[in-house]
Amino acid sequence: MFSQRLSVITLSVISLIFASTFSANAAPEPAFTLVRSGDGFEIRDYPELVIAKTLSDEGDNDAFRRLFAYISGANEGEREISMTAPVLVSEGVEIEMTTPVLGATVWNGSGGTEMAFILPKDYSSDTAPIPKDPLVSLAVIPARRVAVATFSGWADESDFAEAEAELRARLTAANIRTAEVSETAQYNPPWTLGPFRRNEVIIPVAAD
Repeated sequence: MFSQRLSVITLSVISLIFASTFSANAAPEPAFTLVRSGDGFEIRDYPELVIAKTLSDEGDNDAFRRLFAYISGANEGEREISMTAPVLVSEGVEIEMTTPVLGATVWNGSGGTEMAFILPKDYSSDTAPIPKDPLVSLAVIPARRVAVATFSGWADESDFAEAEAELRARLTAANIRTAEVSETAQYNPPWTLGPFRRNEVIIPVAAD
């Protein structure tokens, strides 16, 4: 009996690892052009991206619920929209509304949690369905060049801050000019095991 129970537990663990490794990365990601790789970071060129975003004082779960409702049909036309990766999150943000770059971050501890879903490439700012929830809005991230550092594990604000500091040091050493703002990206659903989770710190950089 013990051996049979152990086999069931082992099979469950293997299934969870399999799901974490393969299913977690099934969501499509926005295309980019890789400009440079090495020295602990990548330089990427992204095209214009259309996003749905929300700001919440009640944390990630509340923000995620609103955005998931939007792509599940809480929009004009009640259209279902495919989930993509990554989910972009910023804590305590201030955003220049004239330049709606998601996650433009000032670490001042105000403003709650902002989260955004990147809409599939089929949607433009003109064709994306309008959210029914007034707390959810659409925005456009202009085409841009960014530096990206990737790391695994369950990441909190301090992990992202440490990764950002290390990325900025590497970019300074490489004589790459950076913006003061930063963004964070998470690619995996909640059931993904820590070693298989993918997190990124993103910093806009000069295109020259």
